[in-house]
Amino acid sequence: MIDRIEKRRADKKMSIKDLCAVSGVPEATYRNILHGRSKSPSFDTICRLAAGVELSIDELIAITPESSDTEVTVDLQKDGPFPVTGSDISALSETFLRLIDQKEAAHEQALAALSARHDSILARQAEQHNAELDRLMEIIRSKRRAAFWAVTACCILSAALILLIAVDIIAVTA
Repeated sequence: MIDRIEKRRADKKMSIKDLCAVSGVPEATYRNILHGRSKSPSFDTICRLAAGVELSIDELIAITPESSDTEVTVDLQKDGPFPVTGSDISALSETFLRLIDQKEAAHEQALAALSARHDSILARQAEQHNAELDRLMEIIRSKRRAAFWAVTACCILSAALILLIAVDIIAVTA
């Protein structure tokens, strides 16, 4: 069975690290199974690894439609070998599909959490940018007010100077 998982992993160009991350099986456990140091891995571990490479139970234990009534021996870690018939395969397949659905749900939840975190970060950055923009706009407004009053003062001084010149001209001519 591990050979089928390993072949599918190679076909999908997945690293061992990627398979272990997707399946939730520790990398050391997978390497122990792969190198024969773990003689009888649990059925759950094998199913999780198979789900990680999208290998069905039927593909995993090489059951074909014409051999569905053939008895297959599955070795569980604690209970030892027991016979599984083709009719049991559908129950195992349902369990396998539930495992896949649970993994997909967990991935969707993780994605939703990441999306919410991303949205939160974007909102915080937008608030910071808006605050900076408001601060810059206030600086521009105060500079405009200062320029307006400077121009107004220049106009008043110019008018006063013109008035003084006009008074001097009138005084000289009179």
